[in-house]
Amino acid sequence: MISSAHLNNRLINFISLRVVITLLTLSTLLHANLSLPKDLFYFNELEVAHKQAIKRDRPLVFIIALSSHLQGTDDQLDPISTHPAGAIQYALQSFQERGVLIWVDAETEQKNLPPLVEKALYDEGISFFYPPKVVITTPQIDRIIATVNMTDQIEERQRWTLTAIEKIEDKESWKTPLKTTENSLEKNLLPHSNQEKKPWIFFVLGFILGGITIFILSKINK
Repeated sequence: MISSAHLNNRLINFISLRVVITLLTLSTLLHANLSLPKDLFYFNELEVAHKQAIKRDRPLVFIIALSSHLQGTDDQLDPISTHPAGAIQYALQSFQERGVLIWVDAETEQKNLPPLVEKALYDEGISFFYPPKVVITTPQIDRIIATVNMTDQIEERQRWTLTAIEKIEDKESWKTPLKTTENSLEKNLLPHSNQEKKPWIFFVLGFILGGITIFILSKINK
C-alpha cells in the first residue's frame, strides 16, 4: 500500500514539472524571433545578391544590425516599436519590394563590407555608429543611394525611410554615370573590380624593362 508521504512526493514532483513546462511555454511566447523573409540574403551570399540586383535592376539594401536585435516580445517586434527588432521589421516591410535585401552582422561582418558601404555607416565627424542601420547602394555597388538611421524615435525613423524610398524611386538620379577624378574620394571607395585600370603603370614598367635589356645587351657586345 502506498503511503501518504509517497503520494505527497509524487504530487509535488508532478506540480513542479507542470510549473517548469508552464514557465518554458511563457518564455517562448514572450521572446519570439523576428520572421525574416525567404528572399533575404546573408552577407556571405553577397556575390549572389549582387547578381540578383543587377538582373532585377534593383538597389542593394544592406541591413546592418546585431543578431540580438532579432529577438523580442510581440510588442517589441511591432514595426512601430522603439525596440531595434521593431526597427528591423519596419525596414523589411519598407524595402522588401524595392530592393535586394542583405543581412549583415554588425559585430562580425561590418569590417568586411565594401569600403563604400562601410564608410556610409558613419555620420560626418562621428567615428562610430549605432546599429541597426540601413545602407542602400546601386546594383553595381558604385554609389550610395541613401542611408537610413533606424532610431528608436519613430517619427525620425519614418522620415529617414521615406526619404530613402523617394531616392530609390528616382532611378534617373542614381543611374546617371558617376564621374570621378583620379584622386576623388568616390574613386577610392569603389570596389576594386569597378576601378579603372591605370595604363601608365604598364608604360613605366615597360620603360624600365627596356632600359635594363639595353644595358645588358651593351655589356654583352663589349
